Amino acid sequence: TPRDGGLIQLAQQPAFFEFPKSASIVAKHFFYSTPWHRPDRDVDIPFPFERLNPSKKLIYASLGTVQNSLLEVYQNICRACVDMEDVQLVIALGKEGSSINIPQNELPS
Repeated sequence: TPRDGGLIQLAQQPAFFEFPKSASIVAKHFFYSTPWHRPDRDVDIPFPFERLNPSKKLIYASLGTVQNSLLEVYQNICRACVDMEDVQLVIALGKEGSSINIPQNELPS
């Protein structure tokens, strides 16, 4: 459906997940929404919050459940963070029980 010069575009995420940008950059035919899944499909998965260091910045990386097998992408994310001493990295693989093997020397400390 045309609207204000373009077809409607929908993001499968709320606007607060987006990198901050000026409203003038976002087209008038672009809309954010909520994630497109049934709320009853979610389950609580334990996370070791006590291992997070509140004095370090948090980097959260997730490719969701569709692209979570792209090991090279996760390796590159880890490599990019290795020398950053003031950050901590949390990687979510999207499915309970999923795992990836990344060499210890490629993980941030």
